[in-house]
Amino acid sequence: MLSFRNKIENIFFVNNYSVLLILCIVTLARIISLFFSPIELSVDEAQYWHWSRSLEWGYFTKPPIIAWIIAVSTSVFGQEEWAVRLCSPIIHFLISIVLWITSHSFFDSKSGRVAALIWIFTPIASLGSFIISTDTPLLLFWSLALIFLIKLIKTRTLSYSIAIGITLGLGLLSKYAALYFLIFLVLWWLIYDRGKYLKIKSLMLITLFAFIISSGNLYWNYENDFVTFNHTMSNADLKSVIFDYKNLFEFLSSQLLVFGPLLFLLYLYYVFQSFYINNKLSLLAMLSFPIIFVIIIQSFLKIANANWAITAYIAATLILSAFVVINKKRYLRFVFKIGMFFNICICFNSYLINLPTL
Repeated sequence: MLSFRNKIENIFFVNNYSVLLILCIVTLARIISLFFSPIELSVDEAQYWHWSRSLEWGYFTKPPIIAWIIAVSTSVFGQEEWAVRLCSPIIHFLISIVLWITSHSFFDSKSGRVAALIWIFTPIASLGSFIISTDTPLLLFWSLALIFLIKLIKTRTLSYSIAIGITLGLGLLSKYAALYFLIFLVLWWLIYDRGKYLKIKSLMLITLFAFIISSGNLYWNYENDFVTFNHTMSNADLKSVIFDYKNLFEFLSSQLLVFGPLLFLLYLYYVFQSFYINNKLSLLAMLSFPIIFVIIIQSFLKIANANWAITAYIAATLILSAFVVINKKRYLRFVFKIGMFFNICICFNSYLINLPTL
């Protein structure tokens, strides 16, 4: 069995304080860039801002949390465009911290630090910090659900089942793609676990509390002819199948930009091994690659946006952070370092894009 302890070599000459300092500096720079950015709000962002002035349990195209978040930031800092987007870099900072703790808990301290650095410099975080979207809170609640799931597996304490259900419910209030977590968790349980670590009672509690937390939006949809559900279903409508290889290629190539070109390829190299090495990695693999695979099929049958598989990269970050620490092959570590360099370049380029024109 692959061991992630007692065989560790340093990859980065950084300690906990250095990593935390990097995360803080990158996040602060993003917040400052938002304040001076000349880029106007997109149509979607302007719509979310409008929603935030009249808080509801749901809206025409999205669940409500995106509007609630904007309402909080604008109530504190005023009705300014930078304030609308302010929570994005802060949330990506929090995701980095959560992934740091998760990888540390699941593997070791070094992989925890690597996970935090991977995430903060991914194009997801670099470019996503300069817009406000439903993906951003979804990723935070997904990462929280994952750390509670790991705690549940290690301790078998039912209170963690409730915590998972609550965070998944909040994820559903962010974006309905949170359902992927529950679907593929159940699939992992059927294939790998079958009650060894997770009891059926835990799965039932997770599902129950996810339903309770998201019930306000369910009732709002009931009162409004399920308008948000219908809009979501129409986006993935497969009644008019087109079998387009061009869409498939465009989606796959877009994933190189979502996670970073070399890191995405390195993740693909590692993820297939993860399904059979041990239960830890099989869980992470099940909560990442099948999501990408489903959207690949969707892109071939009709069309798929680049961000539709974005939740896969939470677990992908953990898989990558674990393997690059333990793997002794120099060429793979070299590829990882070059991949991180590319992502850091994308990060700094995102600052340049947001500089005001002179």
